[in-house]
Amino acid sequence: MPNKVFRWIVAIAAVFPLLGGSLAAQSHSQKAHTPPNYCKPCLFYGGDFDGFNSDSNGVLDFMSLSSDGEAYVPFTVPRKEQWQVTGLSVTLVFATNVVPSRVKWEIRKGVTTGDGGTLVASGIGRPSIAEFWDCTAPLDVTCLELGTNGLKVSLPSGRYWMAVMPLCEGKGSNCSSQDVYYILDVEDQPPPNHYGPLEPWDDSFWSSKSQGAYFEPTWGATGACQGIGCDRFSASVLGTKAKVHIQ
Repeated sequence: MPNKVFRWIVAIAAVFPLLGGSLAAQSHSQKAHTPPNYCKPCLFYGGDFDGFNSDSNGVLDFMSLSSDGEAYVPFTVPRKEQWQVTGLSVTLVFATNVVPSRVKWEIRKGVTTGDGGTLVASGIGRPSIAEFWDCTAPLDVTCLELGTNGLKVSLPSGRYWMAVMPLCEGKGSNCSSQDVYYILDVEDQPPPNHYGPLEPWDDSFWSSKSQGAYFEPTWGATGACQGIGCDRFSASVLGTKAKVHIQ
């Protein structure tokens, strides 16, 4: 499927020639198991992308009038806990230096192959998390942490899937189908600097109306990333948690 997969090592120089050194990068290094500064208060962070890992990859994650791709990243609310989600974010690499003026976000449960499960909450708004940093050493490319906060979503214990997509369509958008964004994966084990419940391995899904895909796995030989990477993704959930008494 054209444009679906971002083959990291081979395609980076050709796909992202405009980015190298063009944006002021911020240090993104953290101590082990310390969430990044934009994940505050942090409930879950999937981990850091590692450009030195040969399996490093990414998948299309944006919506425009002519093309779309949505990555759904799993996270777990532990037993005996209830989360009050106030924000979501994803780590993106992109083809131009445009920061989208709108993002779409979703939280789902019960997602399986070919089945989007149940939509728990969703919305469209201006990004309130937009941070540049140099995430792709040894390659000279700047990444964007994009997300939204100010949410009010209550989640009991269980497995959920989150998505954050740049919205390059409709009134108020400042990006287009030329501003292509890819969510970056996490292939190191254990995931560098992950925080909170460990992101499930090989349980992310990708969906695209324009490319005829409907919640297909990202991993594996026949998955959205065609056998290379995409086993976990760099994403975060912000908010607070409370203990729940279970009899």
